[in-house]
Amino acid sequence: MALIHCIYASAAAASCSDADIQAIVRASQARNGRLGVTGMLTYADGNFFQVLEGESDVVDRLFTRIAADSRHTRITRIIRDRKS
Repeated sequence: MALIHCIYASAAAASCSDADIQAIVRASQARNGRLGVTGMLTYADGNFFQVLEGESDVVDRLFTRIAADSRHTRITRIIRDRKS
């Protein structure tokens, strides 16, 4: 089992309210828990920053899904590397 971390940043496609962010976090926690993915998500000034950690194939599929999500733009993968 190859564990990796993937870190990316993106810009929100539209302004997000506190309720929008809370809904995203709740949905992400439920989905990521089922997938065995851990990490963190932050949102500030219209930008997202997320760290995803888990099995490489699972994290890669999740990142592909996230990158296709129309709620954000300018998705930039900062790093994808083996966890040490």
